Amino acid sequence: MAKVAHCDGSVTVNLHKRETGAYWGHPGISTVTFCEGSPETVLTALKPRLRAVIDANPWIAGKLVAKKLVQPATSSDAIVNEMLLLSKCAAVSRSTKYPDLVKALADLGVAKADTIQKLGRRVTKLVVVAPEVAGGDFALVFSMSHVAADGHNYYRIYNMIAGTAPVEVLIDRKCGPLIMHVVCVCVRVCICLRAHCVCARARECVFVRVFMCMCLCLCLC
Repeated sequence: MAKVAHCDGSVTVNLHKRETGAYWGHPGISTVTFCEGSPETVLTALKPRLRAVIDANPWIAGKLVAKKLVQPATSSDAIVNEMLLLSKCAAVSRSTKYPDLVKALADLGVAKADTIQKLGRRVTKLVVVAPEVAGGDFALVFSMSHVAADGHNYYRIYNMIAGTAPVEVLIDRKCGPLIMHVVCVCVRVCICLRAHCVCARARECVFVRVFMCMCLCLCLC
C-alpha cells in the first residue's frame, strides 16, 4: 500500500482497489463478548491498552478521506475517548434473539465505509455496553471497517486490546488483497509456463516451484 507522510505527522494510505470497490459497501466486522463485573472498571482498564495499540498501529485510528485512509501521527486521550465508549442498549443481552442482536450491533458498531467517510468517524470502535439492571452482565462490542482490516488482523487487534496478546506492530494491516494478487499471478504464470513445457517432468517442476512461491508469500504475509 502506497503511503504519503504529511508535515503534521499523519500518514495517508492509498487503499487497494478491492477496498474502494467491493469492500467499500460491506458493513463493519463486529463481535459481542458478554462479561461479568464492573463495566466502569473495565472501561478504565481498556483506555491505556487501546492507546498502546494505537501507538503501535495508528491505522486503526484512521479516518477515510476521499477513499483513502488517513492515520494520525500518534494516539491521544481525545482519540481514545472517541473510539472507546460506554453505552447502554437493552437489546444487547444474552437472551436477545440473534436477528435482533445483529440489528443492535449494527447501530453500535462501525458503519459502512461511505457513512464513516461522510461523518468523519474512525475505522475502529469499541463500546462497553452497561447492563440495564445493576449487577447484570455487560458486553464488549468491538468493530472495525472491512476497508481497514480483514478478519485475521481484526482478531489480532482485538486480542491486543481486550485479550492477553502482547501489543505489537502489524507489518501489513490487511493481507487479503495481497494474497489474492499473489495467487492470481502465480496461477497465470503456471498456465503460461505449462503451455510452453514439452516434457512432463518440466511441467511438474514448474508446478512445484510456483506452489513453493505461493507458500512463501503467504508465510511472509
